[in-house]
Amino acid sequence: LIMAYLNTQAVKNQNPLIDVEKTITSFVKELGLANKGKNITEVKNQLARIASSIITLNYITEEQRSLNVQFSLVKKYDVWFPKDEHQRVLWTSQIELTKGYFEELVERAVPLDIRALGALKNNAMAIDIYSWLAQRLHRIPHGKKQFVSWKNLKDQFGSNYKDMKKFKQVFRKTLDIVMDQYMGARLQEDKNKGYYLENSPTPIGKKSIIMISK
Repeated sequence: LIMAYLNTQAVKNQNPLIDVEKTITSFVKELGLANKGKNITEVKNQLARIASSIITLNYITEEQRSLNVQFSLVKKYDVWFPKDEHQRVLWTSQIELTKGYFEELVERAVPLDIRALGALKNNAMAIDIYSWLAQRLHRIPHGKKQFVSWKNLKDQFGSNYKDMKKFKQVFRKTLDIVMDQYMGARLQEDKNKGYYLENSPTPIGKKSIIMISK
């Protein structure tokens, strides 16, 4: 949720440098959380984790070569943590996205709806499914369905589930929740095999960007 909101600010302002103090206050309010020091401090703690994270991708090419890529999302992190949650902050807290990540956002970002994320905020799997459908469905060619097996779905969304039957139950229930927020999504289950995905509009139009998912 935090990363999605930072992405939004970067794209809306066309600037990789984000004023965290202002955006975090807005972020907490828009998600329906109490705008108080403890919530803001917790968000800042998670920001610090994001800023220090290094993402590693490993994949096999068509030539059967194994490639490993490492990158970070944040170039600079400068956030002020007052000892007193009611203390007025005199220094601007800022976070700067890396050049490569920011350029990818500007070129390829997919809009999400803050209201949907707010409704799903207590369900991590629901947010993951919503974001996945938002970035994938609109890229499917018109008139051509794409199939995703239950095994692939479990690998992506339910690696912590040992039992496939239990995962299917949870996934179907969670998908129903997601569909209430993304009613334009078009997909259909092939019983006990997987889902067929069809071309669908993004949750909101790109001219009405509220949230952005990479």
